[in-house]
Amino acid sequence: KILWPPITLLHHLKSLPRSNRYILVTPPAAPPSTSDQHLSQLSQKTQHTLLRLSLPSIPSTTSGLAYPTRKDITTLQQLASRSGINSVIGVGNSAAMTTAKILSSALSSSSDRHDVILVPGSLGGVFAATNPFPFVFCPEEDALLYDKEDEEEDT
Repeated sequence: KILWPPITLLHHLKSLPRSNRYILVTPPAAPPSTSDQHLSQLSQKTQHTLLRLSLPSIPSTTSGLAYPTRKDITTLQQLASRSGINSVIGVGNSAAMTTAKILSSALSSSSDRHDVILVPGSLGGVFAATNPFPFVFCPEEDALLYDKEDEEEDT
């Protein structure tokens, strides 16, 4: 699900199954003087709401880059498998949306029941949430690469 505007977030969080375990993917906290402060507030509000609704969740942040790296994704996949995570909530910028989508795709192969909720908080977040092609940043090649890991597994 893509929730836009973010105001509908509380309604959807209330309807989530309490039996699932969630990972909350957000951008790093922004300094108070930056224009990204609203993303930090949206992330904090979402985390507070999850706690208030007693939804079992683990917060995580992206690396701060515009796109996640394969290392970021692998680290979160390991955290999710160790913690029994079966659902993903992505809040904020394009990196959080892309990370949540790729992580959700990986979880769907290992879990019978999973949810993915995307709450874009920026124009880049809206683009990443609706883009069917997730890109990861490859520091070795200094390039964006289409995340083909799921495609390779299918063949």
